[in-house]
Amino acid sequence: MKTIYAVLHGDKHEGADPTMTPSGVNQIESLKDLLPDNPSAIICGTGRRHRHVAATLGLEMTRSTLLLGDATSMDTIDGNPTIIFADGTACWYEQYTGIQDMAPAIHNFLRSLPDQAVLCTGRPFAKSLGIEVAKSGSVVEITIDDNDELGCSILEQLGETEA
Repeated sequence: MKTIYAVLHGDKHEGADPTMTPSGVNQIESLKDLLPDNPSAIICGTGRRHRHVAATLGLEMTRSTLLLGDATSMDTIDGNPTIIFADGTACWYEQYTGIQDMAPAIHNFLRSLPDQAVLCTGRPFAKSLGIEVAKSGSVVEITIDDNDELGCSILEQLGETEA
């Protein structure tokens, strides 16, 4: 069996490709003890907040992938959940299918990782694993058994919840 740790970024600023707020940084700092002392890999999404997680944990990114998140961000506009793209344009949440489209690739990606890898990611990644009510500032433990079956458990959730 192998264990992989997904650290979901802490509370973030609004807008396109945001970084974490000071509160979000504090959330991530308090999660460090839940992670392995010597991770085998540090893999980040491509958004600024994903790399901010690694830096906050004092970890050096070994690689980056869109499967762990990109520069899009979720906000609410006029009461409606909205995806904000890196260039600042918006799309209604129900029109965005990135989570569903990438879920099969994410499962294959996880199976390819070494034991004790740490992933710096966000809530859409957690949703692709079936965790519907994901909070920022969380650690998800992902296990893969000898039959390639994935299991997930939330070790800690500190921040906000989004749709």
